[in-house]
Amino acid sequence: MSLINVKPIQPADLNQVLSLHLKTLGYTFNSRLGEAHLRTLYLTVMNDPGSFVGVAFDGVTLVGLVSGTMDAKRLEASLYAALPPARWVTIGLRVFFHPMLLLECRKARRLNAGVYLNGRPIKGMLTTVAVAESHRKKGVGRMLVGELERFFRGRGCLIFSLDTLSNNREAIEFYRNLGFKFVENRFDSSVFVKEITGSTNE
Repeated sequence: MSLINVKPIQPADLNQVLSLHLKTLGYTFNSRLGEAHLRTLYLTVMNDPGSFVGVAFDGVTLVGLVSGTMDAKRLEASLYAALPPARWVTIGLRVFFHPMLLLECRKARRLNAGVYLNGRPIKGMLTTVAVAESHRKKGVGRMLVGELERFFRGRGCLIFSLDTLSNNREAIEFYRNLGFKFVENRFDSSVFVKEITGSTNE
């Protein structure tokens, strides 16, 4: 494998990011709302100072991405404010013709409702990590999560959460190997947290 370059996203990367997201995470709620919705979501994250999107390139080809936020509720409110009326109509029609999306929406809101550890709220959240099939098990995912950790750590956020499907054994093993610890199950997902250690200069 050639040298992988991991960096914050640039606007020119967005089309490749959307393509990789839809290819690897097409089953997720936001993916099923369509590419236009996903584009608005990523633009919202990119413009939010408390959120981050990192990308991994092998040459000129995008092979991985990671995103996270320090305030999921604020990010959600910003996304809703960014959606034009016509997009709401489109979403409504998608839900009408695919009623299971309504359940997925309720599930997504419950997962974003907040995570607590020993009674204290966990603000930081890893929202997306995806690696192209050609580059899995080669350390790309670890590099991407490390980049998100640097973002969090630089802003004084030393613990963050994520959720993944409870039957996704490969993902759960990956997160456990990175030091994430199981907290609870919600619907068909498992919630994990990780405390960030080390200096800001790493």
